[in-house]
Amino acid sequence: PKPENQSIGQKLVAHRLGFGWSQKRLAVELAVDPTTLSRWERGVKIPWGPYAQRINLILGLTRDSTGFKFERSVRRGSRWSCGDLLM
Repeated sequence: PKPENQSIGQKLVAHRLGFGWSQKRLAVELAVDPTTLSRWERGVKIPWGPYAQRINLILGLTRDSTGFKFERSVRRGSRWSCGDLLM
């Protein structure tokens, strides 16, 4: 799919492969379990809050270059969640 039509997971895979990294390597860099990264890449889950921020930091992503945008966190019950996560 064209970049603007890619899911967050597809874009995450594209950036990871652009670095020449395996899922395991990126999972280590992000301090998450490889299963978690796999779920993000397959679109089963969406990275939020500190995980989304870590992705930006580790992959050097910016809002302008990728459209990966993180809204202000909003407290919902006992969990912090992120608004729309766009890549």
